[in-house]
Amino acid sequence: MVEQKTVMPVTPEILMTYIQDPGKLNIPSTKNIDYLLKKYPFFQTARLLQVKNLQNIHGTVDKQSLNLTAAYVADRKVLYYL
Repeated sequence: MVEQKTVMPVTPEILMTYIQDPGKLNIPSTKNIDYLLKKYPFFQTARLLQVKNLQNIHGTVDKQSLNLTAAYVADRKVLYYL
């Protein structure tokens, strides 16, 4: 039987770490951010962190993810600064 890893809820401390230092976003943090977005789909900061995470991991962001984030973010100027 294969064990499934459960995603631990993101604490405010972890979230603040990601916001203050987006360089710490990596492959394991993807699960944390995805968990946040499933629980709170309109959480703008989590959407921005998801795009930044994709950029950190792959070096680029696919157009679909960027368009989806742009639809949820009130001020699209912040996307430029990611």
